[in-house]
Amino acid sequence: MGISTHSGELNHSTQLTIMSRLTESTLNSPTPDLLILFNSDIGGIEKHRSLAQSYYGEAHGVFIVYDITDLNSIYNLDGWLKDVENFSDTNAVKILIGNKCDKKTNRKISIEEGQEISEVYEIPFFEVSSKSNLNIDKLFYTMISECIKKEHYKLRRVDPDTTNKKYKLIIVGRSNVGKSTIIHRLCKDVYRDTIKSTIGMDFHEIFVRFRNETIRLNIWDTSGAEKYLSLTQSYYRGAHGVFIVYDITDLNSILNLDGWIKDVDNLSDPNAVKILIGNKCDNKTNREISIKEGQKIAEQYSTLFLEVSSKTNVNIDQLLYTMISKVHELELGAKQTTDMIKLNNSEDLCEDKKDGCWC
Repeated sequence: MGISTHSGELNHSTQLTIMSRLTESTLNSPTPDLLILFNSDIGGIEKHRSLAQSYYGEAHGVFIVYDITDLNSIYNLDGWLKDVENFSDTNAVKILIGNKCDKKTNRKISIEEGQEISEVYEIPFFEVSSKSNLNIDKLFYTMISECIKKEHYKLRRVDPDTTNKKYKLIIVGRSNVGKSTIIHRLCKDVYRDTIKSTIGMDFHEIFVRFRNETIRLNIWDTSGAEKYLSLTQSYYRGAHGVFIVYDITDLNSILNLDGWIKDVDNLSDPNAVKILIGNKCDNKTNREISIKEGQKIAEQYSTLFLEVSSKTNVNIDQLLYTMISKVHELELGAKQTTDMIKLNNSEDLCEDKKDGCWC
């Protein structure tokens, strides 16, 4: 597991101090195979920037550091963050760090300003002090736990297998929100920029390993066109889970969500897992629907919510893992309830037999 740390203006001694603190944590960590890269002589120097970029590819996590006592240290953050987005793995964990927070009298960048920057780039934020060891352990723990979580969400695709466990999933939403690109990413782990509009229905099947079981996923990709609506509705029956998709760059794509969600509620199994998906979250410059708006819609309709990008593969693994784990959880709960009913009935029969009645 590789973790890379970059800073535009921090001096050599500052980064060595952070490295020293983190290395101490690494030695006591259950994952000692971490590679921690500190670019004290390459990250902050423009002429070596291309060399720094070459290290992003293998990193599971990236720390982006600025100095809270130096206003100049945040001027190039935009460039570093864009490099991270362009050159690192899309699922790499990114954390923004404001260092030297022990120097309160020399502070030039407030906590609020750091939080604003982290909100713009949608990444976690910490202020730390390598000198006084403030938040260093918390920073390291957060990075490791998020990296492990990302790995945890990955489901292993397997060859077709004989299995009794089968989940039916269906994806709905208006035309051009990217339903088919999501399915292609889920099933084939590829992104296709141009896909013909789905005519009626399209069927995909994959096999995955989940908790030592092979599960067959039958995934139905539906057309968003009005003329195929009645056909789409007929496929809700028997679905274990439904993905409801909108496009974060198109405000019109949420206008008909009420209709789609009502159809799901009325026509699918009451226990079907519903996940609201905001697609194309990589297209930040054209965003028209905020994360908070998506969360509010999900809360309104009592659905799970995720923003994804089929193009850059953001949250696709998490999306599929969440759906399968929730379906599995409900299935397990239903089985336990059935077993409990059988047990209670058996106990009632035993009581009746004791009373001399057996009917």
